[in-house]
Amino acid sequence: MWEGGQKDEDNSLHTAMYNSLTECHSRLLNSVAVPAISSGIFGFPKARCAKILFSAALEFFRAEPKSSVQLVRLTNFDKATLEVFKEAAADLNDEPDVRVQFGQIS
Repeated sequence: MWEGGQKDEDNSLHTAMYNSLTECHSRLLNSVAVPAISSGIFGFPKARCAKILFSAALEFFRAEPKSSVQLVRLTNFDKATLEVFKEAAADLNDEPDVRVQFGQIS
């Protein structure tokens, strides 16, 4: 939950994402779908959320290059959030071995 950035929310979100990927790896899962955690009704700023989720995922894959997890699907239900995540994903273009795709369920 966003409380104005005064209660270590960034670190809490980063840790939640990193630990989720660690758990998936420990269960030998190949993929995981993750929502834009806390950016909806809990008010976490969407752009900040996107950067933190991408950062945590990159950190995890650098620490676990042979992870069973091969796909992280960030799921968003509204166009505004999708646009923010697209903008944040543009920073990933220079990352080796990272492929970003956007799709829409009709």
